[in-house]
This record gives sequence, C-alpha cells and structure tokens, in this order.
Amino acid sequence: MMATLPFAMSSVLRRRLTIDIVVFLALVSFGLACSSYNRYTLVIAGTYALVTLGNNLLLGHLGIMSIGHAGFFAAGSYSFAYLVDKGVSMPVAIAIATVFAGFLGFLLSVPALRLKGHFFSLVTLGFSAAVGEIIISMPGITGGSNGLAVKTGLMSEHTLFLVVAALVGLVLLSQEMLLATRVGATLHLVRDSEVAARSLGVNIVRWRAYVFVYSGALAGLGGSFFAIAIGFLAPESFDVFLSIYFLVAVVIGGMRRPLGAVIGAGVIVEIPQQTLSTPGYSPAILGIALLLAVFVLVWRPSIPTLGLTHVKRAARRNAEIATDRAIGDVK
Repeated sequence: MMATLPFAMSSVLRRRLTIDIVVFLALVSFGLACSSYNRYTLVIAGTYALVTLGNNLLLGHLGIMSIGHAGFFAAGSYSFAYLVDKGVSMPVAIAIATVFAGFLGFLLSVPALRLKGHFFSLVTLGFSAAVGEIIISMPGITGGSNGLAVKTGLMSEHTLFLVVAALVGLVLLSQEMLLATRVGATLHLVRDSEVAARSLGVNIVRWRAYVFVYSGALAGLGGSFFAIAIGFLAPESFDVFLSIYFLVAVVIGGMRRPLGAVIGAGVIVEIPQQTLSTPGYSPAILGIALLLAVFVLVWRPSIPTLGLTHVKRAARRNAEIATDRAIGDVK
C-alpha cells in the first residue's frame, strides 16, 4: 500500500502543520534564549517526546495501550552507552541502539499483538519490568544496581538541544502527514472496527506490528539522547512508573494529535521541576493526571477498553465512517 498524500493538501492538514511549526519554532526559540538548566529540561522533554510520539500513534490512532515503553527507552539508553564506551562512534551507536529497540519491539509484537485489550497491556507491563531486572542482573555490561556512566564530551549542550529539537520536529511533521494518507485511514479503520478492516483485506496483526516496531524504535532513539543528556544511567530511572508517565503524557496532551504528545511530554517533565520546593506536590499532580488518564481511556469512545455498551455503539459509528473513507484505498 502506498502512503501518498492527496493531490491537494487539505486545509485541515495545512492548518495543523502551520500550528505545529509555529509551536515548535516558539519552543526552539525559548530553548536557545533560556538558561542552561531550562535548556537541559527541554532536552529531557524532547527525548520523552520521541517516546510519546510513538505511543500516540499506538494509543490514539491504532487503539492499543502499551505500558512497556520504558523498557524500549532503557534498551536504547544502555545499548548506546555500552557501544560508545567500547569505542563505537556516536552516530553509529545511536543507529544501532534505535534498531535494537525496534527489534525488541518486533520480538514482543510477534506473540503479544495477537492478544486484545488489557491482556496486551499486561504483556507490555511485564516486558518493562523484565528489562529492569535484566539491567540489574548484568553488572558487567549495564553496571547493575550501581548504574552506568556515559562517556562525556559526546556533544555540546547547544548542539544536543538543536539535534533533539530537529528530530522531534521531523517526527512530528512526518507523523502529521502520514496520518493524512491512506496509512492513517487504515490505522483508524483497524482501531474502530476489526471486522470492517478484515472485510477489506487488512492484515490487522501486521499493521499493529508495524506501528509497534516503529514506536519501539522511536523510544530507543529517545533513550540514546537521554543517555547523552543525563550522563549517568541508573535502573530506577527506567521503572514501570516511567511507562505510565509516557501513557499519561499522551492522554493529557490529546490522543488524536501528534503535537499533543509533545506537549504532554513537556508537562510530565516540567511538573516535577516546578514543584521542587514542595516535594509532595509533584506525585499528587501526576497522580491526579493518571486518574484522569484512566477516566479518559475508559470513557473515550474511540479507544476500546472495557467493552461497555456505549463504547461498542460509538465504535460501530466510527467504523462506518472509517469504512467509507477506506473503501478503494486499502487493498
């Protein structure tokens, strides 16, 4: 299936791209003008945004919920740190770490994507927990519970910020354009009605695997730059709660827009930074955000979760719309 844009870019897509570019340029300008510490937090938010952009495609446009992306993030971080420590050049190490995380996504997708709903989410949760245990049990490679120092001097502060910003902008705009093509219509069809998708010849497991591998690779890419930015990797930095924060970022930013995933990543990074003087506030705020995320996931009709009657009815309506759009496009 070819992912070609319409002959004339729709006004909706043009408006979305314009908003994305304006917001992105505003954030970059702020990052260049702000203090070194604020620029550092923006870099961390950018590495998180790469993860949430992939998670946004999974949750908002394919309708499957992963609670395991901290595992892919950790795989990218640790593999990158290990490779550069062994003398591999930084660009090659980033590429290998990204491919490695995507490969882990492929291995996990083979059995897991045949499951549905919360069963799939539980598998990804187990994967994230398993990665943490593997990190601790391999001190010769990962440093174990003592952590792993990342080789310093790989990239200057300004260069790191600009590279991460460029990657986030590239992924953001390309994802917006991708969702305006037949690929986007196919993903929405799979999300809204598997029956309708199968009737049009769509291989559901294959499409889910494509998106899952893509999101895993993006998490690995983000993990590589996270390792460069933070300089030291500790197992507790990649616990299950990080996966939940990634999920919360997607929900509070808006599951239908890639830009929302970027904004959500900024929120989950900035809230702890802005509440350092009041340590109890940060967990409370993020806890409330998590409760809101659960509420949205249960009641939002476009995300199949608990199989409630009103959800099923809404999904059927969405499927009829998606089927009309996809007929003649999906072969």
